[in-house]
Amino acid sequence: MEVCHCSLSIQENPTFRNENIASSPTPPTLTTRHEPSQPEDQQPSLQGATSSWTSDGKLKIIDFTKTQELLVPAPSNPFEAFWLLLDDNYLDMIVHETNLNAVRVFGQPGVTEKSRITHWKDLDREELMIFLGLLIHTGTIRLNRLNDYWKKHWLFNLSCFSQYMSRNRFMLILRCLHFTSEPSDEDRLNKIRPIMDHFNNTMNAIYCPGKQLSLGESMVLWRGRLMFRRSVKIHMA
Repeated sequence: MEVCHCSLSIQENPTFRNENIASSPTPPTLTTRHEPSQPEDQQPSLQGATSSWTSDGKLKIIDFTKTQELLVPAPSNPFEAFWLLLDDNYLDMIVHETNLNAVRVFGQPGVTEKSRITHWKDLDREELMIFLGLLIHTGTIRLNRLNDYWKKHWLFNLSCFSQYMSRNRFMLILRCLHFTSEPSDEDRLNKIRPIMDHFNNTMNAIYCPGKQLSLGESMVLWRGRLMFRRSVKIHMA
């Protein structure tokens, strides 16, 4: 079996050539070129190809064998529910990493005697719990700036913040808060990877979800620098 390939070639008529008159090409002519085709055993097979959909396929149904339940005793108050996600060992890890990061911040160039980091003192577990409580409370009382929670003006007088921690100490802990000291060039979430893994492992241990789940996404307005940021124009934060 041979396949015929057609190609165009333009030939010039020598009788019309003249030094003063441009040559006029003749109409294109067809020439054929024959090449051997592929062997029959190497040609693609059309067996199994269909031109219409069939309805004889069956979808495999996977039975749901789990039960939606809490795998630990039910908490009696919000503090016990919060404590299910954290434990003493993990809090001690955050304290350790934060203190190490404070030493690195103190050693950075540009630090002077008047810098806030020069007043750093080691963080402990009890103070970290106070810091986390105040940080969560800023989500229930919305103000424009963190400094506003420590204002003495009667419009902003929230005594619970200044009663438990000074503004400078809160800002300093927030500046040095850290979760890992291990660098990684491959994992862009390396700095928060330990807390993400801890949360996922803890949820697997304390809760079993049901068969039907509604998964949503939380959109947070972010104007900072993020290498893997994706812009979704149809979603407004």
